[in-house]
Amino acid sequence: MTHNITTTMSPDGMQVSPDDPSALLVARLCHDLASPLGAIGNGVELLDMMSGFDGPELKLVGASVRLATARLRLFRMAFGPVQDGQMTGAAEVRALLQAHDETARFWSDYAIDRDLPRGHVKLLLLGLMCLETALAWGGSVRISATPDGYELCAVAERLRLDAGLWAALGCQAESGAAPAPVAPPTAATIHFPLLLRQASEQGFAVTCSQSATSLVLRLRQQIRNM
Repeated sequence: MTHNITTTMSPDGMQVSPDDPSALLVARLCHDLASPLGAIGNGVELLDMMSGFDGPELKLVGASVRLATARLRLFRMAFGPVQDGQMTGAAEVRALLQAHDETARFWSDYAIDRDLPRGHVKLLLLGLMCLETALAWGGSVRISATPDGYELCAVAERLRLDAGLWAALGCQAESGAAPAPVAPPTAATIHFPLLLRQASEQGFAVTCSQSATSLVLRLRQQIRNM
């Protein structure tokens, strides 16, 4: 006898499709790591309160826990499963980015005040991670809504642009330069092909443009024929 399985449950109770096992793996890892990280953070706070010890060692542990927790929250929303019809509030996204900014080299301006479909937030976070690769020396990213989608604009005095990575997103080469070959994905750059995949599945076109001090990533929602 065969059984057709159409849905499954992630560790946090979300009903999702099994078509993307990598998203389920992310949900499992984030779920299993969140509790021990929280326990370490609580332990650091108790040590500080009980002993009054506030040396560099304790500060280092506390900063490391905050970094890991912020990245874990970002990874869960950017790489994890999405439930149909699920919405994410602007305050939740802003809090996530604020926690991330405390440990990042750049700061984010989330200029969207309405709830968004969770899938759209997933796209924005993947786009943010792409822009993060270009902000090795600091800068800022403004995330805003447009009439036909979204725009992420990174600004910095100096950008680190890997032409092979951005070629996959259609970034125009500098005048007179030959188009760069698309770089194969690695563990450190997997968000680039994932952004394209998610955009295609949700009906968005990805384009980008660059200058010496800015990099703009646009997500335009396409009208699908019924």
